[in-house]
Amino acid sequence: MKKIAIITPGGLPMPPVKGGAVENLVQLFIESNELKKSVDFTVISCCDENAVRESLKYKNTKFIYVKQNDKHRKAAVFINHIIRKLFKGSKIQIYPFIINVIKELKKDSFDYILLENWPDYAPALIKKCGVPVLLHMHNDYFNKSSYLSKEILAGVDKVIAVSDYIKRCVLTIDESSSKVSILRNVVNIQKFSQVCDKTRRDVRNRYKISDDEIVFAFFGRMIPGKGTKELVTAFERLRKKHPNARLIMVGAEWFGKNIESDYIREIKEISVDFADSIIFTGYVDYDVIQNQYACADVVVVPSIIEEAAGMVVLEAMASSKALIVSDSGGIPEHVDSQCAISVERGPSFVDDLYKAMDKLASDRELIKAMGDHGSKRVHMYDKNNYLDNLLEIIGD
Repeated sequence: MKKIAIITPGGLPMPPVKGGAVENLVQLFIESNELKKSVDFTVISCCDENAVRESLKYKNTKFIYVKQNDKHRKAAVFINHIIRKLFKGSKIQIYPFIINVIKELKKDSFDYILLENWPDYAPALIKKCGVPVLLHMHNDYFNKSSYLSKEILAGVDKVIAVSDYIKRCVLTIDESSSKVSILRNVVNIQKFSQVCDKTRRDVRNRYKISDDEIVFAFFGRMIPGKGTKELVTAFERLRKKHPNARLIMVGAEWFGKNIESDYIREIKEISVDFADSIIFTGYVDYDVIQNQYACADVVVVPSIIEEAAGMVVLEAMASSKALIVSDSGGIPEHVDSQCAISVERGPSFVDDLYKAMDKLASDRELIKAMGDHGSKRVHMYDKNNYLDNLLEIIGD
């Protein structure tokens, strides 16, 4: 049985009591291993009292907690950025989290270290631990412009990308590299597909949404790169033609927190004249996020930045929801024209977003047909094979 240490980025705890896309995918490794018992996992993450309590449920994974002050973490990222700007090629790094992680790793022996989405930690792990490092990339943080990218690619055993898009980004470092494999994101289909009609009615009643209203929904962080401002602007036009349309914005600026940022306040100011048609839920715990999907008819993923893969897309398909997506990053790899309307980013993005929403708001049968197709397509991304696929990539 392989002994694998999983190193999280350090900003959110494991188990994912405060959410986080990366952390929720790591959780699927852990849950699968509880049943299959095929790996001896040790997970190292930042400390959180609720996470510590939650960790006691798991018999086949050991959790190690390292103290991590969020302000100190952000300060370290900023200081490292300044150092690299001032001293090109500098190998100096200031990351207290990974120093403490390495101390914990040296207390045991491992076959592999699975480093989740934070390549900056790789040089120290490679140098200090003497264990093959697998770099699991969920975002475009590792490319030819990244810190020590050539050295890191040479030093790690493998790079595991979540999409073809991320693989292409990594290969800008060395297009001839054979180290890059794809492990596609997966979703707990049962969690999202088995929400009952009563739950849908209850959530709609809570938000005072009637059965005849068409609900468009956004899920994710409320930040500029996610296209939330563009979505609200397009919806303002939509509601004039479709008074029965509603928009639910599910999320906050950061996982597990409901602090209202200047950007969120700006979004609310834009929508003040049609505030009765928009609902801002704030952060919703991932344990109950499926209920918010049940409330919706159409899920909109209007990202402007390049999305690596987009878990929301898989969750929406598992929930049998029609999709409107941007042509961002790896999103087009996961959908087809029968389950999603794809909108090209560009000067007419808001107008085209409106047209896609108008098309669906005018055709309930199309909404249902797209949702039904997505619910079939999503079985390509079932969580049950996730751990097995990882182990296949690692090899013997």
